Amino acid sequence: MKLIMMDMDGTLFTDDKRITEPTIDALRFAKSLGVKIGLASGRAKSLLEKTIREYHLEDIVDYAVAINGVQIVDFNKDYVQETYWLSKESINELAAKLQDFSANFVVYDDHCRYVKYMSEREKLSAKRNGTELVVYDFSKNEKAWPKVLVISDNELMSREEFDYLYSLNNDVYHGFETAPFGYEFVDVRVSKDKGIATLCEYMGITMDEVMAFGDSGNDISMLKAVGLGVAMGNATADAKAASKAVTLSNEEDGIAYYINKYFNRG
Repeated sequence: MKLIMMDMDGTLFTDDKRITEPTIDALRFAKSLGVKIGLASGRAKSLLEKTIREYHLEDIVDYAVAINGVQIVDFNKDYVQETYWLSKESINELAAKLQDFSANFVVYDDHCRYVKYMSEREKLSAKRNGTELVVYDFSKNEKAWPKVLVISDNELMSREEFDYLYSLNNDVYHGFETAPFGYEFVDVRVSKDKGIATLCEYMGITMDEVMAFGDSGNDISMLKAVGLGVAMGNATADAKAASKAVTLSNEEDGIAYYINKYFNRG
């Protein structure tokens, strides 16, 4: 393995949004063997950089597939390759289809989070990410955006709500569950596996030389496509089915456990 890619929420992070010392230690060990480390996340580069600074991971994390594959990032060279954004027409079509949907409709950039309505969850997200929060009239949208988040105010979105969101997938945009309360839409040409394939081409390696960790719907394509997809113990059933291995949960240092086992660390 020449590259380890990790999802963040439910994978690299514990449930209370921490990266544990055993996990950092295991990643540093893998780096000492010459393995490159990358993040595969729905977050944008600017938000990933905050996490990297907060946990002093500058000497560990080399790359990212950010916004689920919209951005390909080389942190060492401060290089970003943008792929496909959701068009203005797609944003407007989704906004119209979800106008009466109970969950929030959210887009964001490095400075501001734009929402259909104000909610406590969005206030917390904006505070955590250090961004402004603005109620936005999506019927007047004139821009393309990297992705759309559909975020329930409840801890769980119902199966019927998720099924409706899946029914909106088409040959222009598609989406996936990213949390028990969230769903994200991106351009149909965007996914974590396609982003990792682009990163591999940039690095001069193959997908068979990649190990990836994930736990949910937006990780499935990645877990299937890489040489060694590893599902967390807390992963969804479909994420586990897509993987070649299953490790411990995100609350049990599952990444650290698997890396140490795989590389025969004594």
